[in-house]
Amino acid sequence: MAEFTRQVFEEVRKVKSKMEFSAAVFKNPVQSGRFIGQDWRRFAPWVHYAMPMDYRSHFGGDFETHLDLLAEAIQQQKAWARDFPHFWPGVAAYQLYDEEREPLTTMRRLLRDGGKDLDGVRAALEKVAPRLRTYAPELHGALEAFLKDPKSPEAAAGQLEAFLANVPEGYYPPEKLTACSSGCGRRAWKGPSSSRAGGSPALGSGRPSRSSSASRSVRGAQIDDGVGAHRPEGELGRAVARHVVLDG
Repeated sequence: MAEFTRQVFEEVRKVKSKMEFSAAVFKNPVQSGRFIGQDWRRFAPWVHYAMPMDYRSHFGGDFETHLDLLAEAIQQQKAWARDFPHFWPGVAAYQLYDEEREPLTTMRRLLRDGGKDLDGVRAALEKVAPRLRTYAPELHGALEAFLKDPKSPEAAAGQLEAFLANVPEGYYPPEKLTACSSGCGRRAWKGPSSSRAGGSPALGSGRPSRSSSASRSVRGAQIDDGVGAHRPEGELGRAVARHVVLDG
């Protein structure tokens, strides 16, 4: 894969001599080098932006555990990426909200299947009931009514579908994104570093940002409005599935 990277670099540079390259890579080059041939440490002569795919689905545990594991992974990756001009860890931002999204999609699936698994619907609703009471009281009331009188699962599924297509602002807690971005910077970079690799975690789909000119500053971070490959639903698709790059 290193040879392929070199060849791509050389051929593209013949056409566009100033083109810069990025690579979205697996999070551990030692393991990926051994099992699939992707030791991305060897890409440094031809790749300007190393972007490990540090998605939550690649780690175990709850959200707080994820933050700890992510910080540890980035600290190690910084050493592996020392020969790259830029180091931008990529995070699938929508996966930060699994706890808020998955119970909704579970209920939608169960209701589409006829709504016979009332215990399953009830268990999923309990996980998100406090947030629904705050941000979608009508939907919460409709789901509670269905559990008491389960005659119209299609109607309840339709209400969930509408909610997921246009999630109210605030339902997905913004503090999770803030905790992830600030947590990465605080835990992974303590003090100055002599490494060439700039500490710039990128929260998004893991795709390289298209242009720094497309970014805007938010709480000491930059949000690139290029939407990544993983496209979540509703508010999350509009506002969260973007690249967030911490200031170095």
